[in-house]
Amino acid sequence: MCGRVAQTTTIERVIELTEIAGKLDMTPHYNIAPSMELIGIVATPSGDKHWQKFRWGLIPHWAKDPKIGFKTFNAKADTLAQKPAFRDAYRKRRCVIPVDGFYEWQRLGTMKKPYFIHNTDGMPLMLAGLWESWNDGTGQLFSCTIITTNANSLLSEIHHRMPVILDLSDIDLWLGPEVNPQVASLLRPLQGGSLEKFPVTHKMNNARYIEPDCMAPLSD
Repeated sequence: MCGRVAQTTTIERVIELTEIAGKLDMTPHYNIAPSMELIGIVATPSGDKHWQKFRWGLIPHWAKDPKIGFKTFNAKADTLAQKPAFRDAYRKRRCVIPVDGFYEWQRLGTMKKPYFIHNTDGMPLMLAGLWESWNDGTGQLFSCTIITTNANSLLSEIHHRMPVILDLSDIDLWLGPEVNPQVASLLRPLQGGSLEKFPVTHKMNNARYIEPDCMAPLSD
């Protein structure tokens, strides 16, 4: 799973990297949990890309209660096309969530040890996601989910799942108007040695703790 992320890189820097322009306030956040706000990239049917604020936890357009989002903050890559909560968004509403890194926990007996995972070069990770627009009659709410796949060799030491991480060059394909074998081929574990993991403070287990040291490495 992927249940916590950090978004601290300025929107100006992410715009520079992705070449997707736009104006959007992006306050650095070191410990984002489901139901909180995420910033992502979406595309219109004509292919124009823009930035969008989301509530983390997908609320399908047919949902009667937004609380479903507490169960849909992740979507398994291997069942996107079958699960009612995700299949329509997979076909039509894919998004990219740029993060500085994500957190995962290693279970050690009755304890869980938190780790932060990020790019060794400090570049943001581009996570594959889905988005929806939901309206209960009082207003429009945009929500998203982060897609997960099997863990690679680095992450499998602490957990069996990891988010799908896209190359910058794959963003256009992922946000394209159709699902095809090329799009499906992106739903794979990231390979190679570009990721690093290190243990972090247990204080970040509390989603209300949002200090910069959430991302600071601890000695094993």
